[in-house]
Amino acid sequence: MVGRDYTASRVDYYYSVSRQNFIYRQELYSRFGLIATPCFDPDRAPEGQTITEETIAAAQAVGIVDLEAGETFRDYFLDQALESLWYTAVLTAEAREQGYALSNEGRAKVEEDMSAYRSAADGMDMDQYLSMTFGVSMTEAGFRAMLEESALAREYEAKLTQDYSDAVTAGEMRAYYEANRAFFDTFDYRVAFVEDEAQAQAMAEAVRAGTAFHQAAPAARQMYADPDYGRHQYTGGVLSAYSYGAWLTDTPHS
Repeated sequence: MVGRDYTASRVDYYYSVSRQNFIYRQELYSRFGLIATPCFDPDRAPEGQTITEETIAAAQAVGIVDLEAGETFRDYFLDQALESLWYTAVLTAEAREQGYALSNEGRAKVEEDMSAYRSAADGMDMDQYLSMTFGVSMTEAGFRAMLEESALAREYEAKLTQDYSDAVTAGEMRAYYEANRAFFDTFDYRVAFVEDEAQAQAMAEAVRAGTAFHQAAPAARQMYADPDYGRHQYTGGVLSAYSYGAWLTDTPHS
């Protein structure tokens, strides 16, 4: 794999996926009030948006990591794209070397995805639609190859994981779990937004006194009328990406 050249269409594809995934996560977090101000403006050129310390703090609070102050969002998306491309290329190369081929289920999923994009094109020429979405050099044939490559990488990664799991004894798994419980355990917690520390303290005292969490939330936050609003369940491994993850998982086990 060292020294191998990749086509512009492959880099463009992974760059577009990286950018689209970031925008999706940002919109999702904004919808639930987890990000007050978007980190990235999709209507502006990525190379014209520089990442600041404030950007990093806002992103890390919701688990978006790997941002570096001073670089542009184009730099960030390109770094993410190249990392994904390299990882996928390594897995697919190993799979082919070992004689592993994409399953019938995997091929069916590729066809399903292709059909979805044809529907999204809404009559537009597929090469034209895909070039608008994933870069000027993308074609329908190239896009299908990208989908097949990604599907093969996912399947082979799952196979390697299963092979490794089958080779580990129950005793070894238990010992590893006991040594890393905070990573594997699931933590059930709730989140509410407050204006200041005094408001947070008042809410905490109300909850300790027996008031339901959603009822103790600030009166201005009517969104907490749902008893389960703000409730999350994540493993410690997922929480490690959040700024409050270390604090939340630092819990003694009985």
